[in-house]
Amino acid sequence: MRALAGCVAAAALAVVLTGCFSAPPQITSLEPNRGSTGVPADSPVRVIFDKPVLHSSVDGRFTVDRSIPGCDFATLFTALSTAPCSIHWLENAPGFEFRHTGAVFAPLTMYTFTLAGGFTDSQGERNGLDHHWDLTSAPPPRLSSTVPADRVADVGVDAPLAASFTAPMDGPKTAAAISLRPTVSGTRVVRNASDHSRFVILPGQLLQPGITYTIAIDASARGEDEQALLAPAAIRFTVGARLESAHAVLLAGASGANATEVLLPALAPAAIGDPIAVPVLMRARLCSSATGCGSVADHAPLETYEAATVTRDGSHIAVVVDDAVTASSVLEVVDTVYNTTVTTAAGGVRPSWSPDGSKLALVTGSAVEVVAVPSGTVTGVEDGVGLTAAPLWSGESTLVLSIGASAAGPGSVQLVNLTVAARYALPGVPPGSTAEAVSAAGDRVAIAAPNGGVLVVPAAGAPGAAQPLPGQLDPLGFSGEGTVIAVNPDTNQLVRVSVAGGDTTTVGLGSGVVDLQTVQVAPDGRRLVYVAADPTGRRQAYVANADGSGALLITRFAGDTGLESQAIGFRD
Repeated sequence: MRALAGCVAAAALAVVLTGCFSAPPQITSLEPNRGSTGVPADSPVRVIFDKPVLHSSVDGRFTVDRSIPGCDFATLFTALSTAPCSIHWLENAPGFEFRHTGAVFAPLTMYTFTLAGGFTDSQGERNGLDHHWDLTSAPPPRLSSTVPADRVADVGVDAPLAASFTAPMDGPKTAAAISLRPTVSGTRVVRNASDHSRFVILPGQLLQPGITYTIAIDASARGEDEQALLAPAAIRFTVGARLESAHAVLLAGASGANATEVLLPALAPAAIGDPIAVPVLMRARLCSSATGCGSVADHAPLETYEAATVTRDGSHIAVVVDDAVTASSVLEVVDTVYNTTVTTAAGGVRPSWSPDGSKLALVTGSAVEVVAVPSGTVTGVEDGVGLTAAPLWSGESTLVLSIGASAAGPGSVQLVNLTVAARYALPGVPPGSTAEAVSAAGDRVAIAAPNGGVLVVPAAGAPGAAQPLPGQLDPLGFSGEGTVIAVNPDTNQLVRVSVAGGDTTTVGLGSGVVDLQTVQVAPDGRRLVYVAADPTGRRQAYVANADGSGALLITRFAGDTGLESQAIGFRD
């Protein structure tokens, strides 16, 4: 009362209430909160006051009950922001933040922080109480699962490989800690774009049957909070002689040059956010002579790849290989599982696989031949014919041939039944037409007529009549038995056309600048693959649903590779 009386005598009541009842600074917020558990190892510790405090009055009063390796609390308030630990005074709130990204908490450890009494505000008001609070750090990250699991056998040569952890992991450090043994050339480890606890191992080539591989994860892996992995791990699995998923075949090379690589990309990622696997099957040899290799200069490719096609199950490819030294070409049939050449055909072009992949039709000169796989037996089908397109298959035993015009008459579309060696014109097809695609069931053939129109004609033995499609179109394939995917050359658009009603829908491919001449339809009609220029102008391969939705990047060629996508598809 005497103190109050003195104040009243000295000033008005308003001044008395302001000056005589001024409160010391108080802590209003702690982050993480008092008693928090599962705190990330690099989590900052923030202290917020109700008013600004003198920085110098806090220096030396902030402590912790146990050491944090790499952090010197004696110099905490004078350390630079680049130091392993330091104090940062907040700009938008009265308080400070303890930062320690270079000196993280130990796992599953309780830390008790203290802000000792004695800190003051700018008016000299002093808080004399000691403040204590504790927090408990998170457990260390550990390996939670892998694909495949440990000790699994008969894994596909193209099987997805992945490691998942119990916490989000640092991308570069964890990727560097994961390896595949034995080493596979070109292997990359990539963190999932949407799930930072998942890492995908992408071998640069298909795995080898009969080999036991190990996914090794060493102790250098780190969580996003810089916490060390609980323990290293080694996951072993054995590869079988099979593939697990559908594939396209892709040709890649330098811009403006012939293709020098053949790749076998999957048509979908193993999980949302994963990149698509794109293993290399064939890579051109380079001349290694300083004086050159005949007409080929030093370091130039000795062969290039002109065209390729793949079986529906991905087990075989047929590739037209151009020899740069001899200026000749050969068609090679390659077993993708064992990476061996099954057979070759000198001068073979326009390869086309039967639906079950047991036979390959090809053209040599003016002859059409069929190669049985894997025996390599060659059967002549037709001789002296000039084809205007690659042979197509209607079922397992019937070839659809587009015969060019000759002295004998105008061009035509003819069917060749291999079982009974019968050949006849496809009914309802105008002279000079070309067969462009066969539906997945083999019942319908898309015909490009000489007037620019398109007919969908029943194949041999199939019911129905020829159905003309509206407008001028370049047919690419079937999305189901009743829908044709085509390019409208007048509008330069990709469209879906109903065979029955002629209804037309534009297909938008939203990735890059699309080269419509590269679009191909998957044999099941469910997907499209194509080449488009990315934002840097480099040509990349993409896959999308048949309606154009869900476009995904397949290749990720960068400038330092010197490569870009040239063609992707399923047949020549």
